[in-house]
Amino acid sequence: MKENMNIYNTQNIMIKSNIHILIIFSMINICFLSSCSRDGALITPKHPQVSPTKYTPSLAPGQLLFSGYIVQIAHAIIGKKYPQILKITPSLSGSHPEIPVKAISTCGCLQPTILPHSTNDPQGGFSVSFTYVPRGPEGTDIQIIRLLSKNRDVVCKIKVIGDVLGVFSVHPSIAAFGTFKYIATPIIREAIIANTKLPVPKKVKSSVSQLNIKPLKISKYKAIYELYINSKMIPGPVSGVVEWESGKANPSDPVLPVTGYIDGGWQSYPESLLFPPHGGGSPETVSFQLKHLSSNQAIHTPIYAKSDNPEIRVDLKQVKRSNVWNGTATIKPIPGHGEVMRGEMIILDGKGASLLRIPYMGIVMTR
Repeated sequence: MKENMNIYNTQNIMIKSNIHILIIFSMINICFLSSCSRDGALITPKHPQVSPTKYTPSLAPGQLLFSGYIVQIAHAIIGKKYPQILKITPSLSGSHPEIPVKAISTCGCLQPTILPHSTNDPQGGFSVSFTYVPRGPEGTDIQIIRLLSKNRDVVCKIKVIGDVLGVFSVHPSIAAFGTFKYIATPIIREAIIANTKLPVPKKVKSSVSQLNIKPLKISKYKAIYELYINSKMIPGPVSGVVEWESGKANPSDPVLPVTGYIDGGWQSYPESLLFPPHGGGSPETVSFQLKHLSSNQAIHTPIYAKSDNPEIRVDLKQVKRSNVWNGTATIKPIPGHGEVMRGEMIILDGKGASLLRIPYMGIVMTR
């Protein structure tokens, strides 16, 4: 009996010891966790907080995070400022990608900026501000703005297209009458537009003979003219320029090229003659062919030609049983004169009626 009591006491002592040991280890573990927590080392990992407004959506090949835009600026005057603010939205509906951090352009005439408040846009979009200052020359100017991410990836492109005007500009840029019959009187209306720096020049002249210029409406900075060719003009190609003169030393005064062809039933091949460069005193000959195209027009032979330059001799020879003439034009300039010669030859019939104008140009070189 006494032996059994000793065994029972021994077991109680062991149980109590184990309990004390467990209590001690628990206290140690609690202190360790508390200490580690105060030091910032979290034992239990937490799920990261993902912002719904900043992620990269799934894109198709070549697709940008934000939609591309085209900004067109008509009648952009050189040196004038055209401020623009463009709202940019994500390409995919409901997406909220990262806002670009940098804007670069192909020209210093733009200087784009991503507006600072754009990052607070709840729709995931933003705005870009830029000022277009065209530098010239005249014509269509195309520049590109690229918006970059932190990794320098292009996330959006903006194309800026400017219709750049100079100090003075004429629209359209050429007066093309096309081909018309001799009895018709073609009319083309041309508008000249000037910027606010200089008014529309009042002096207008034309290098095309018998080309009439009639002002229809004139204000300080805009004018509309009516251009028309006199029906009595000799058939043939129409080529020249209309010039507006401001009266100042200004290389930007507008020039309007004029082209067209008056069909009088005769055709020269080629339409105009070009004498190659040659030295003074040495003759130079070019060939051409004259053809009568109208079956309703009577031919009064003989057909001959005259030139407005006495140094040019023109010979015509009719091909048998045809309405075709082979022609040659020979120039023998005065020696020692270096110049560019231009003018026209007139084809006439046996009654002296003018049938066709054939322009020519030649370069005479000095020795």
